[in-house]
Amino acid sequence: MATSLVIKAGSSIFQDSDCFASVADLVVPIAQSVDHLFFVVSAVKGETDRTIDQIAGSERAILDAALQGRIAEHAQKWNNPDIAQQLVEPENYSARMLAEALHERGISVRALQHGALYPLFGYEKSSYLYAMHDKHANGRYVSSFLGSENVTVIPGFGVRNIRGEIMCTGRGSSDVTAVVFAEALGIPEVIYWKDSGGIWRNPQNPQDGVFDIMSREQVRRSERILDSRVYQFRGGIRVTLPGKIDGGTYIQPPQLIKDDGIPFTC
Repeated sequence: MATSLVIKAGSSIFQDSDCFASVADLVVPIAQSVDHLFFVVSAVKGETDRTIDQIAGSERAILDAALQGRIAEHAQKWNNPDIAQQLVEPENYSARMLAEALHERGISVRALQHGALYPLFGYEKSSYLYAMHDKHANGRYVSSFLGSENVTVIPGFGVRNIRGEIMCTGRGSSDVTAVVFAEALGIPEVIYWKDSGGIWRNPQNPQDGVFDIMSREQVRRSERILDSRVYQFRGGIRVTLPGKIDGGTYIQPPQLIKDDGIPFTC
């Protein structure tokens, strides 16, 4: 039976511009064990912040707030596709560089890039700084877009509209990109690589270890380790160490209610 995985690696994995070989070494054995791996990258640590500084200078707090969904009147001068393109370029770069490192290791790989051919759509009337995913369009388009490569490397932080213009999806939204791909392709679990190896039982006392299993309700009351929009995903979510696809903390799918009123999980 064909197997597919979706993995998102956090910025702590992409420490500097020399990190791509070591990340590729983590990815290769997993790629060789599945039919298709969808790997969502982050920007190199600090690059998104540096890009925001270059664009906004002393007004960076206003732009940063807009990228968290609080778009004030003073931020409208940045609310356009040219600025969005600048903001997503660090993640485009990560996707290209990781794909190059995987290719050198004999992996069949494709790097997606933000722009007119990127397979995820945002709503047409969305802001260019905090766009919402159009799940219906994504569900129709993603599966027909994909090729036969073993690994698809995906930059997050953005979508496109029907004109091919780039729109940012806000700070932390690369986490969301992973679940959008999983949902569009019917993949039941998304894996997040974090240095913590899971969600700590006590953030002030890490030696207490991480939770093995959590409900959505429990995780919402814990430390914020993923973008909150991730928890709209109807499948399972696993937070584990870089290079792993098991262990760590498994966040159970949300409880749903059947027509007869009996709870069940999807």
